[in-house]
Amino acid sequence: MTTVRQLLEGKGHEVASIEPDKSVHDAMQLMATRNIGALLVLQGLAAQLFPYRLFLRVSGFLQLLHSQYSPPSSGQVPTI
Repeated sequence: MTTVRQLLEGKGHEVASIEPDKSVHDAMQLMATRNIGALLVLQGLAAQLFPYRLFLRVSGFLQLLHSQYSPPSSGQVPTI
C-alpha cells in the first residue's frame, strides 16, 4: 500500500502561495497554470489554505443566488 510520504515525494516539494490582496482570478489562474488544487495564502507568519473546491462552492452559491434574483425592469418600482 502506498504511504502518504511516497505520494508526496512523487508530487515534489514546491509549495505554491499567493498574497491575500491578490484577486480570486489571480489565484485561479495560478492554480490552473501549475495544475494544482490549492494555494497557501500567506500574510506575515499566518497562512490559510485556499482550495479550488472552496472557489467552486462559493461561485456556485453566488450563481444560484443570482439566478433566483431578477432585478425589476426599468420603470418598475419594487414593492416592500
